[in-house]
Formats: sequence, C-alpha cells, structure tokens
Amino acid sequence: MRRLIRRVLEREGASVLEAEDGEQGLRVVQEHARELTLVITDLVMPTIDGFELAEVLSIFQPDLPVLAMSGHATVPVAERRLTVIKKPFSVSSLIDAVRAMKGRPQGPQSQEQRARAQELRRMTSALPDPSISPAQSIDLVAAAYELRRLRNQP
Repeated sequence: MRRLIRRVLEREGASVLEAEDGEQGLRVVQEHARELTLVITDLVMPTIDGFELAEVLSIFQPDLPVLAMSGHATVPVAERRLTVIKKPFSVSSLIDAVRAMKGRPQGPQSQEQRARAQELRRMTSALPDPSISPAQSIDLVAAAYELRRLRNQP
C-alpha cells in the first residue's frame, strides 16, 4: 500500500518520504520538519499508532496537516478531528484528499487538547526557540510515549 501511495503522489509531483511505523514516522518528521507540507498515516501501526502520531503532531507541529487512512468502519469520537480516508480508496479519492488537506492546520481543538498540549510541552521541556521548529527542538518519539503514559494514568 505504501509503495502504491508513493507512486501516485510522486506522479502528481510530490516529494515523498516513507516510514514503516509511527515511531519511524515521527523521526522522519523531526528530521524534515521544515520541508513537510502533509503527513499521511495509517491509524493502525506498530509501536506508535496513527492516533498518537497525529496527536503529537497537533501539539508540536500544529500547522502540519495529517491525513489518516483506515480500513475500519468508524473512527472513535475523540479522534474525529482527524481527516480520514477509508480503505480501500481510489487513486482519485487519494489525490482529492491530499489536495484538500494542503495548508489545513490540525492543531489542538478543544480546551482539553490545549491543556494536554501544554502539559506535554512542560513534561518534555519543550521551550520555544524561534530559530527551529518545535518538532526539531524535542524528541517527538519520547513525547508520544509520554503522552501514552499520561493517557494511561488513573
């Protein structure tokens, strides 16, 4: 699936970076944060899933849109802020979804999400540095695992 999506997007003129899972995806974002215009992720992945990846990016890269793919019939209510393209999808549906996502910010929407973003920034000591993007100033993978730990606390 990843290779097919890559070919389709490159045929449309996009430069594509790939990752095998959410952890590697966050590392790619961290390394290439300034040059990315869109992240496409599957929701179900090993290590760090697409929900976690999207949430971390909504906190540390709120202007980087995230398009999620899912073969499941529904997306949990709390995650509906994500734009999801249902698998299987046509090439034209993928292209239309990508075009619709360009330049669309995905930052924290709710008061709860903003509070969680602030807490995660504090816990990861993410102090804003205007010369570098937030995604480059902290370890996004560590932030994802910390977010998971916070979510699992009673």
